[in-house]
Amino acid sequence: LDRVVPLRDLKAIADAYAVSIVDLSHKTRNGNVRWDEAAASVASARKDIDRLWRAYLATELVAEEERIIAGLKPLMAEADRRTDELERILAARDQAALDRFTIEALYPAIDPVSEGFSRLVELQTVVAREVYEEAEQEYRRSRMIYVSAVAVLLLLSGAFSWRLIVGITLPLARATRHCAAIAEGDLGTEVVVDRNDEIGELLASLAAMQVQLKGIVTEVREGSVAIDHGAG
Repeated sequence: LDRVVPLRDLKAIADAYAVSIVDLSHKTRNGNVRWDEAAASVASARKDIDRLWRAYLATELVAEEERIIAGLKPLMAEADRRTDELERILAARDQAALDRFTIEALYPAIDPVSEGFSRLVELQTVVAREVYEEAEQEYRRSRMIYVSAVAVLLLLSGAFSWRLIVGITLPLARATRHCAAIAEGDLGTEVVVDRNDEIGELLASLAAMQVQLKGIVTEVREGSVAIDHGAG
């Protein structure tokens, strides 16, 4: 919006001066354009120039643009003064005055303005290239940050997943070994409950089951001993 659109508008302003004022003056002088058509075209061109110029000045300007604009404003004021004179000539349909105007006053008033707009147009392309290069650098930096962030997140998620898996599988494997030992009749291995989560509850249940089984086994043995004594 600050470079491409102004580039278009500046070209339109330059064309308005070159075509709708300079070229039209010569065509009217040569009889190729009627006086009333020429007057209407000049008036329309001045409105377009004023509208587009105001729009351009409202954009973000760099220091070099402001310098060129400062030098261009008095030249545009002189061009406006000469264009006022041209409109009076067209309204009066004064052929002799138009002849003198196109020979003596037209180019000295318009050419410096056209040169100023040419410098502004060239500057737009230079600044646009600089903005593009800055955007490219910012894109590269952003891409590097993004890739680095994704890599860090992958590492963190991998570490978290590994910790989660280890935190689940190792206690489950320990619970499985306790179950196997109990199933084989080994009630001497202590079941250590060192967690407060669901796996801890499982280990606590195994420990309680182990205690109960020990109690049952003890009772059975004591009953067997009593029976032996009674039989003896």
